[in-house]
Amino acid sequence: MTGYERAAGVTWGSYTVRGTWDNGEFVRTREPVPVSPTETGIPDAAKPVMGKPGKGNKARLLQIQHDLQSAGGQPILISGIQNGYLVILVAYDNGNIQRELDNKYGADIILVRSALMPYR
Repeated sequence: MTGYERAAGVTWGSYTVRGTWDNGEFVRTREPVPVSPTETGIPDAAKPVMGKPGKGNKARLLQIQHDLQSAGGQPILISGIQNGYLVILVAYDNGNIQRELDNKYGADIILVRSALMPYR
């Protein structure tokens, strides 16, 4: 496979991966393809939050971040505070995680982003 880098025993790269979800498990249906040079390679989850600011203050967002990381359950890949939101990256959210967190903490507090997205 091409399009990867290695350093200090770690291998990474940007790929388009196609597959399906089968009872919560990702099943690859095609070989991964390196991201084309015209694509940014930056998943939506890593892009800055623009537009309407969230309603969270830093102290509350930090507490929620700590609580979510300590709670277990859905693994959070990355989290951080941006523009009044706690932004969390999960492997996949079909909207259920966002709804659950909105119900628990209120709207415009947490922004859930998926690392995996449906192919368009």
